[in-house]
Amino acid sequence: MARDDRPWGGDDPPGVVYFYAPGRAGENAETFLTGFDGILQIDGYTGYNRLTKPTRKGGAPIGVAHCWAHARRKLKEVFDRDGSEIAAEGLRRIAEFHAVEADIRGVSPGQRLSSRQARTAPLVAAFGDWLQAQRRKISSKSRLGEKLTVARQPICPGATTTLAGLEADGVGVV
Repeated sequence: MARDDRPWGGDDPPGVVYFYAPGRAGENAETFLTGFDGILQIDGYTGYNRLTKPTRKGGAPIGVAHCWAHARRKLKEVFDRDGSEIAAEGLRRIAEFHAVEADIRGVSPGQRLSSRQARTAPLVAAFGDWLQAQRRKISSKSRLGEKLTVARQPICPGATTTLAGLEADGVGVV
């Protein structure tokens, strides 16, 4: 886990915590995050799903902010291999989220939140509609279909996409 609020004007010092567990089982994350209540930016690993449930042990359900870089990487794999126009369009749409982030980097958390709600949220909604339309046309078992499923994770119900303190791709904490 890492935290670094300096790029956003935060006063808290950066920090990194490494937690070792013999495997990626979801209960390891649940144990480590006992007592944590808040929003966690994660990749698409399904082991974290248990953290979002009302039955979560050790705290209230955690809000999830999926990482757009993870979704982008999956589409880029397909584009690089197959030259897929659908993957190219998905990459273009995700680039629009990153353009907003570039514009708002360094402004106050309240300004970032307001900008994300006004500018990014409609882009994410349009991306979700577009993605759903593509998924209806393509077999979920195809390479592209599998990658489109991963790309959907940041916009699944319960995912938080317009947060004041988290960039779209988590680059600020990597």
